[in-house]
Amino acid sequence: MALHKVLFKILLLGLVLWPPRLAAQEADARFAADAARDFMTGYYLKDEAALRRALPEGADVRALLEHPDLPAERRTAFRVEIEELKLGKTYPSALADPKRAIVTFKLGETPWLLPMVRQAEAWKVDPRYALAARSGFTDQDPRGVIRRFAAGLFARDKKALASVVLLRTEKELDAMLKENKLGYDDRQRLRELADLMPMAPTETGEEVLFPNGEARTVLNDESERTFLALIGFCELPFRVKNIDGLWKVVPQPYAASLKEAGMAR
Repeated sequence: MALHKVLFKILLLGLVLWPPRLAAQEADARFAADAARDFMTGYYLKDEAALRRALPEGADVRALLEHPDLPAERRTAFRVEIEELKLGKTYPSALADPKRAIVTFKLGETPWLLPMVRQAEAWKVDPRYALAARSGFTDQDPRGVIRRFAAGLFARDKKALASVVLLRTEKELDAMLKENKLGYDDRQRLRELADLMPMAPTETGEEVLFPNGEARTVLNDESERTFLALIGFCELPFRVKNIDGLWKVVPQPYAASLKEAGMAR
């Protein structure tokens, strides 16, 4: 599924629960809006100069231009929407970097989001989700296992979870489900989001904030990997470990993070 369709649907589903009381992080509106406009123009209208302005130095710009063109009948209206972009709230990053945030905005009435990082006085778009979306994965790959874990968690499917979570006993599995208890309506909505959630690898050496409060420096090798994923506007980290050739998710109290972000009640 195209990245723009995924981002549209996860935001549309997420905005059902958009919490007006949630305190947003402050961002420099003009610079953040400029970065969003440049990225949308560069990525979707294939303007290389705009995309270079939007991205951190050294980002793989050419790779982000390798996708089907926006239909000709949509391009003119889309360009107008980009110029009239309306910045929304910003939300915390799962990385322990105070300069990084999830920035929301609207094109017309359509909600969007982009991860951004502050560099000097400007905001730059973190392209990791867009780059990761270029490659597929199987159910046995780390990203496939994370998606299966999220689907099983929100479905409360013990059999599905048992094959992908790093727990030893059924008692531990029951305790994890109790810790991640959510209401039926929330679980149904989050299951849809889990089917669509963009995922991207972290970089070795990055510090990640996990839902249990642990700050952990990323180790990405043959034994374990850490990914970021977006469920609505809530960015969550997922750590997977290789156990006898099979990837297993290290469980976390994800329900608490989703509730704190306003994605569940």
